Amino acid sequence: MTQTTIRDAKSQGLTELPVQPGTIITALAREFAQDQGIKLVLTTEQASAPPAADRDDRAALRAAVVKQLGHEPDGLDAALDKVLKEH
Repeated sequence: MTQTTIRDAKSQGLTELPVQPGTIITALAREFAQDQGIKLVLTTEQASAPPAADRDDRAALRAAVVKQLGHEPDGLDAALDKVLKEH
């Protein structure tokens, strides 16, 4: 989780943000959340797996990005998750 995630939550008017077990939260994100009054709440559930078709589409998109760039950029999975969630 990054500062951008917190900023997006703040812009949506959220005061709490669920955090799944195992989520990595950057120090900057944690500090920003505290400064912005966003409470990070540890959930006890893992997110359900996306349908098989969604996983296949995500995998194909991921492979295409890596192929186009010639390497796997840092933060690729987080960016894909954000884009796919928005669309």
